[in-house]
Amino acid sequence: MSAQSLILASALLLLGVPATAQTGCQYTLDSPGYLMGAQGGTLRFDVSTAAGCTWQVFNQTPWVTVVSGGSGSGPGTVTLSVAANPGTEARIAAVGVQTEGFFVVQEGATPGCAFGIAPTSATVPAAGGDVTVAVTTASTCSWSAGSNKVWISVVSPVPGRGNGSLMYRVLANTGTAPRSAVVTVAGQPHTVTQAGSSQSRQERGKFTMRESLRPS
Repeated sequence: MSAQSLILASALLLLGVPATAQTGCQYTLDSPGYLMGAQGGTLRFDVSTAAGCTWQVFNQTPWVTVVSGGSGSGPGTVTLSVAANPGTEARIAAVGVQTEGFFVVQEGATPGCAFGIAPTSATVPAAGGDVTVAVTTASTCSWSAGSNKVWISVVSPVPGRGNGSLMYRVLANTGTAPRSAVVTVAGQPHTVTQAGSSQSRQERGKFTMRESLRPS
C-alpha cells in the first residue's frame, strides 16, 4: 500500500470507515468528493477496478444514504442521496469503498438567502474551455462553488457575496466517450456535458482522406 493510501486509510478509520482491499486488487474512484449545497440532493461516482475484484460501500453518516451500488464486482457506479442540512454550519461525511474514500462536504443553510444561477447547464466541446455562470442573490448573502470531477476547476475566487459570476475551466477530453459532471454554484447544481474526442478524430481522418484524393 502506498503512503498516500495509508494516509487515506487512517483518515477513513478516524471517521469510522473501515479500509480493506481484496488481495491483488486495486481500486480507484473518479472523484475524491463533492461539494453539496445545503438543500441536499443526489450524486454519483464511479468505481474502477479489475473484473472479479469485489467491493463494498461503507457509510456511517445518517444524513447520507446509499441509493444504489452498495456493492459490486469489477467497475461500477455508486449513487448517494444527501439530506438537507438544517444547520448553518458546513458538515462533512466520508464514504469508503475498500481502501478509497469519497468525501461529501455540505454547505450550511443561509437563513433569509435565496440563490439563482444561469445557465443551469452547459455543453462543452472535447477541446475543453471556460464557462461562466451568473449568480443572483441579496447583497448580504455569500456563496461558494465546487466540482465533483478533477477535470473541472473553479477559476474565479470564492467565496462570493451578492450578485456575481463564477468561471470554471474544463480540461480537454482525450477519451472517445462523452462525460458529465456537476458544478455546485451557490448551492445550486449546474450540469456539465462534454463531448468525446472521437468525432473530431473522425473529421480529421475524413479531411486527410479528401486531401489525399485531391488531384495534383
